[in-house]
Amino acid sequence: MKNLIVLILIFGLACSQQYQTKYFDQLVDHIGFETGDKTFKQKYLIKDDYYRYDKGPILFYCGNEAPVDFSFGGAGFMHTTLAQELNALVVFMEHRYFGESQPFGTEKESFKKGNNKYLTSFQAINDYAKFLVWFKKSLGCGDDECPVVAFGASYGGMLSAWIRMKFPEIIDVSLASSAPIFLYENREGIDETLFYKIVTDTYEQNGCNTQIHRAMNILTDLINSPVPSFLFKIQNKKILNEINEGMKTCKPITDQDNLDVLRSYIDQAYSYMSMFNYPQEGHFVSKMPAWPANYSCTPFEAINDKSTISQLFQAVKKSVDVYYDFEEQKECTNFNTGSTGEINTSAYEILTCADIVQPIHPNGVTDMFYDQPWDKDSYQQYCQETFGLTPNYDYVLNFYGGKNDEEMKQFTRIIFSNGLLDPWQSGSPTKYISDDLPIINMYAAAHCSDLRLPQNGDVESVIQARIQEEKYIKQWIQEKLPTEYFTKKSQI
Repeated sequence: MKNLIVLILIFGLACSQQYQTKYFDQLVDHIGFETGDKTFKQKYLIKDDYYRYDKGPILFYCGNEAPVDFSFGGAGFMHTTLAQELNALVVFMEHRYFGESQPFGTEKESFKKGNNKYLTSFQAINDYAKFLVWFKKSLGCGDDECPVVAFGASYGGMLSAWIRMKFPEIIDVSLASSAPIFLYENREGIDETLFYKIVTDTYEQNGCNTQIHRAMNILTDLINSPVPSFLFKIQNKKILNEINEGMKTCKPITDQDNLDVLRSYIDQAYSYMSMFNYPQEGHFVSKMPAWPANYSCTPFEAINDKSTISQLFQAVKKSVDVYYDFEEQKECTNFNTGSTGEINTSAYEILTCADIVQPIHPNGVTDMFYDQPWDKDSYQQYCQETFGLTPNYDYVLNFYGGKNDEEMKQFTRIIFSNGLLDPWQSGSPTKYISDDLPIINMYAAAHCSDLRLPQNGDVESVIQARIQEEKYIKQWIQEKLPTEYFTKKSQI
């Protein structure tokens, strides 16, 4: 199985705002007949602190691969700043198969082979569309009233774009933050290795990519060694001891399989710190400092080409612990427990074995990692054996559209925002397509920076991005609002 770099937004901000928790009776299947009219309770949150006028706008968050309460904490610009500015009603909906929204009652039952086939992006956007039709009616809103603005972060950003592309009669505007909607095999000109090059660029700018690459090469040479397993430990005793000593492993590594796991553990830390390279302290697996990727290069300042393998891996341990254990609470490195915080990676793996198949991989030449070509056969075998699913590489772009820029020009009123430190820009719209699909690139900004609650230390590009986003949203929803809505609001 390939390393799983989950499409997520870090939600480390404390959130004191209150919301109401409710549940909607949602169909298990929107297209088939096997489950009939079977429904499940889909969780959603409502925040109406700033909702002042009947027929006002609805700000709708497309739940992504996390419990919805977790998602709420990372979208303060939407649920506080914009909600107050627009006097809007805020709704967050949980994605099916995450958190409490389990179509078959429990995670265990929902994830079973056969039951898990209803976890797709198609089912998710239909959940949101069905809910919004009902919700607007419950508010007494007509089709030309109560404009809906869809928001989403990362995978949720893709959903917010796709729901506008498929249901423009329901969604009036979408803001898709850090949304790699092009990162699929059948996108013209896609570079599947660019993600890891962008990760590497961050560490190169901070002067430690060479030593990280050296450590990766040591691990890769051992992993690829043709020596029979019964001789491997004996022939490589000295270097294995140095790696174990440097990484302070809880259980000594003695074989190639565990070296591969350790390499993935290191890979994951550097990839996520690159994504979450925010200018403020945060919390994901553990507390992280401001600019964590930059900070993680500090341990390599004393390392050079003459440093021992043990010294090199001591620096690697201190470096990746910026992500795993910044507060130094762990006595040793348990590399079998790489973490993605509140994200349910089992559910997300099901998605990636269905239609969200993004074949990113390093090559060890343009990046600081190692050569690992995407192996479609082994990935398909893994998905079939583990989940009973066969990856559909071409589904997303064939169904939603976007195989090239010309195809994208049929769509309108979707704002795409990208942090230029974020490796997911590798599959996101970053260049001009049309006036109706504005693209906002944020210099020195990380993953979904614009959706976070504005705070001290935000870089200027993020501040300006939020101003632009608000301008577009106001412009495009005005036609469905009462006459002089914004004028009236300014007089309150």
